[in-house]
Amino acid sequence: MPVFDSILLNVYRTRLYLPLLIVGVIFLVSPRVRRLVLKVTDTFSRLNTGSMAAVIFVAAFILSVLVCYDGKSWGGDFSQYFAQTRALADHTVAEWYEKNIFIINTSAEGIGSDVYPWFWSILLLPMYKLFGFHMPLLKVYEALFFAASMIPFVYILRRRIPGKPAFLICLGITCNLAFLMFVNTIESDIPNMFMVFLTLNMIDLYHKDARDGQGWLYKGLLGVLVGVLIFADCETRTMNQALLLALLVYDVIMVVLSVIRMYGRKEREIHWKRSLCKGLTMALPFIGYAVTARVFYAFLPKSGGTYNDYFEFSIGRLKENIIGYFKILGQMVCATSRPVIAAISYTGVCILLILAVVGMIYQFRKELYFLIYIGGMMCMLIFYDYMDSRFIFAIYPLLMLFAYWGYVCLRDKWKEHRWMEVGSLLLKDGYLLYMIILLVSFSVTAVYIQTGRYSLRQADSVQAQELYAYINENISDDAVIYFFKPRVLYLYTNVYSYNCYNEVYNMEPADYIAVCEEDGYDRVYAYAKEHGTLVYQNEMFCLYEL
Repeated sequence: MPVFDSILLNVYRTRLYLPLLIVGVIFLVSPRVRRLVLKVTDTFSRLNTGSMAAVIFVAAFILSVLVCYDGKSWGGDFSQYFAQTRALADHTVAEWYEKNIFIINTSAEGIGSDVYPWFWSILLLPMYKLFGFHMPLLKVYEALFFAASMIPFVYILRRRIPGKPAFLICLGITCNLAFLMFVNTIESDIPNMFMVFLTLNMIDLYHKDARDGQGWLYKGLLGVLVGVLIFADCETRTMNQALLLALLVYDVIMVVLSVIRMYGRKEREIHWKRSLCKGLTMALPFIGYAVTARVFYAFLPKSGGTYNDYFEFSIGRLKENIIGYFKILGQMVCATSRPVIAAISYTGVCILLILAVVGMIYQFRKELYFLIYIGGMMCMLIFYDYMDSRFIFAIYPLLMLFAYWGYVCLRDKWKEHRWMEVGSLLLKDGYLLYMIILLVSFSVTAVYIQTGRYSLRQADSVQAQELYAYINENISDDAVIYFFKPRVLYLYTNVYSYNCYNEVYNMEPADYIAVCEEDGYDRVYAYAKEHGTLVYQNEMFCLYEL
């Protein structure tokens, strides 16, 4: 269960269900309340693009900081990013790589990749240099990236749609706990969302200026910058290769259409100079990407080497992931803790997807690149071994944009019908009610967290810190310790470590076994008691020497 859902499971059942019901009834039966909500949204909708981006930035930052809870959960991903950051800062990349590749090769399959994309680790460098791995400050730092991701997204929207729907879509992301709670992970998911929106914004400008006939030098610089940004995206998350592949497919389609148009004219004279300039401009993003990659990997180990191993092209995987992402979208629309709320959530998902598909058909020619990118990403995800809401953080806002276009298409097509007027009113009021529900949900959850009734101290708990201190003082860095979170143990102690998921067939490399009450490794615990000597124990951990 996602962390944010585990919090809301208690909040919804005990404190939130009745307030949400009351708010919904008041909104639906009171015209005065609806007029007040519309007046507030109209005020913000009239802001210019820069002012709206600033307002959304401030709101997103404040809201995400308010749901930062105390402590850090277990998780190998954050610890590997932190370890890579420390290796960069201390110039010990070779030493880190030796121990991390030991973790990956010795542990059971699926523990992680040999090298994670470097860009998040690079972005963490200044924080590490100034404050070390200070968890509360790092969560605030991640919150800055969430807020910053809204700035390019506002600009993407305002180029396409009026102020009011743009503001409401951004607010729907800003208040969504599925996004907000992820700042507590301190992983690459939120920075990845920022990088993708920044790159999409730049690709927007690149394609716009190419159509408007701007100077070749300016277009060339934009093309190179697009290539550099796409490489940075891939070094934030490997699956962002979809951005580059989508650009390649888009360019091929544009070339084919140009050839078809040329042969459709009576005069088929080819302007070689102009064609060569256009071709070079199209190639510059790929040249920028390739040169940046060549320079970057001359200094650091290449990331994403095991990425392709996590795909399974089968009907079973296809069915499982389609169902899984439908459920994930339900969680992103609204928390799914109560049956009634779950039913509303999945109804909302169905409406969202239907409108998005209509919007994609409606805007097929104008938004071809976005369509190729979304399609490519979803094709990747439905065959990927893992499912999570974080994988579609950059996709979900674009789906909301296409859903708006779907609504506009249906409204314009059937605006003369009375039922369309009623349906349009229900859709507008329904979305405004949804926004109010998000704000109420956020408010109660924020109070629940800030009053200290929820914390998640696992990797940095007092007992864990005591274990790390004992290992650092009494055990050599060359020792091998079997532990259920090997990358976390390496981060805090610098020892070799590995994990085989409660199996004891591969105990030969281990010098020690560290057992945690939370790991559920009963077979490992029995093996440690039978073959080892207890050298350290606290309320949570036992350490056995073999």
